[in-house]
Amino acid sequence: GAKRYQKELGCTGMLVLEDQGAVLAPVRNRFAPREDPQNVFTRVIVDAGRNEIYGSDGVQYVWRYNGETGEGGVLRRDGKPLVIINLAVGYDGNLYAKTGGAIDGALERLSHELQPLPYAETGTSQLYPAIYGRFGTGYSDKSIAAGPDGRVYCMWMYDWERYFVGGW
Repeated sequence: GAKRYQKELGCTGMLVLEDQGAVLAPVRNRFAPREDPQNVFTRVIVDAGRNEIYGSDGVQYVWRYNGETGEGGVLRRDGKPLVIINLAVGYDGNLYAKTGGAIDGALERLSHELQPLPYAETGTSQLYPAIYGRFGTGYSDKSIAAGPDGRVYCMWMYDWERYFVGGW
């Protein structure tokens, strides 16, 4: 029975059982693995104002953690993991992210709750519709930064090993 309970609870180590009178029932505990664990950390972004830490897997997902408790998980919108290749926290508290596909995607402004924040001038949350690149080497984007003046910058490749900084 213990192996069956371990599989059901996603637990490969210690199994905690609760005495419920007639039966010993397995319970999930703080030693059980997280439901959506981050298994790779390639970029870490800090939101000092909210005491939050963002971690990227360098491929397509970003996790957000509480800086005091460590609680958190993968960023989701409408119940699904949100594809984010790169992320910066702005001085305004908003998120600036390269979203979309693994090869190209939009550079856009999002609220802390991950909702698109349109610019009054354009009516869209996108600063640029399609930045070509991915994490890693070869046609990759390297970073996003949001300045105190409201400008947003992205370093990306326009030709093999040739980079430029786009600013909006």
